[in-house]
Amino acid sequence: MVSAKAAIERLLRLKDSKTHWAIDVRSPGEFHKGSFPNSINIPILNDDHRHQVGLTYKQVGKEAAIALGHQLVDPIRDQLVREWLSFTNAQQEVLLFCWRGGLRSRTTAQWIEEAGGKALVVEGGYKAIRAEILKSFEKPYEILTLTGSTGSGKTELLKNIPGAIDLEALSYHRGSAFGGHSDFPQPSQQLFENRLGIELLTSTGPIVLEDESRMIGKIVIPLPILNQMKSAPLIKMNIPLLERAARIYDEYVLREQDLDSIRTRYIQCIERISKRLGGTRASELIEKMTTAFDSGNKEDHLGWIKQLLEEYYDPSYQMSFERTPRKVAFSGDRQECETYLLRSTVPKQGTQSSGNQKQHQIENQSPIVGLSVS
Repeated sequence: MVSAKAAIERLLRLKDSKTHWAIDVRSPGEFHKGSFPNSINIPILNDDHRHQVGLTYKQVGKEAAIALGHQLVDPIRDQLVREWLSFTNAQQEVLLFCWRGGLRSRTTAQWIEEAGGKALVVEGGYKAIRAEILKSFEKPYEILTLTGSTGSGKTELLKNIPGAIDLEALSYHRGSAFGGHSDFPQPSQQLFENRLGIELLTSTGPIVLEDESRMIGKIVIPLPILNQMKSAPLIKMNIPLLERAARIYDEYVLREQDLDSIRTRYIQCIERISKRLGGTRASELIEKMTTAFDSGNKEDHLGWIKQLLEEYYDPSYQMSFERTPRKVAFSGDRQECETYLLRSTVPKQGTQSSGNQKQHQIENQSPIVGLSVS
């Protein structure tokens, strides 16, 4: 047995490697609700098996449920053991966890050891590791919050800053009504929180976060972290409207491959915010957008983008400042803000630089962390 804290220490050491630090033997359904970086899912019971065993436990009892579990798994035991062994290391025990470090992980460990492998069961299982992750949100952090009007390029700037954590990358969303990625869905709330917790726990100096509302798409930022963000020194980027519109065109139109589906999705986005825009302005924007996609002309696209910024995003941004006044510690253009943040995140003498100096960007990747084998 190994404690959840010790398991997390190993997770932190291997966070940036391609090594699988643990085997998650929960069912695929449990795994996809939330797991941890560098863990692989090789379930001892699949979703259907787990349902049958759980039903038997409730209706008949524990012994009958265990017997059924063995009956279901015995025919594929050799195959499972081979898969588990392929991810073990002769020099170091692989960590195993199920939901609470119970029968599933103990049985897996026993079978691995009988086959000549090494394994350690995480005491308390996934539940205990996750409890430690949730505790990380309660810790005080030295945070700097980067803000700026929509299209300022805040996410791009974060890539150059040591100690930056890209919340939009972790949530696989670009943080606006148009921000969802068409290729992959957002991760589960648990998966987002687990990844964020690991990033926070590996930080060793000031952390730079982009200013966000409580929700990024469907993902909710943990309240203790959100409160720290809102009370942190604010660094404000001042970028001209045309430059912001051009950046949005590059990211949301020029880089997209399937323009027909993007056009449909963007029109739906306008329709969703039509009440706040007003029916007339929403109709006008949809007409301009349709014309731009038909013509493929950059200037046509810049027209509807600038109107959307001026009539929707910029007023909303200004209103958020008026509603909740916050002290701006520094304000400047992109280069000035980058210089300020680089100076502010220099590790203090005698400390090691944070693992977060590598920006954990998610581009052209699935947001699901870990690998599922079922």
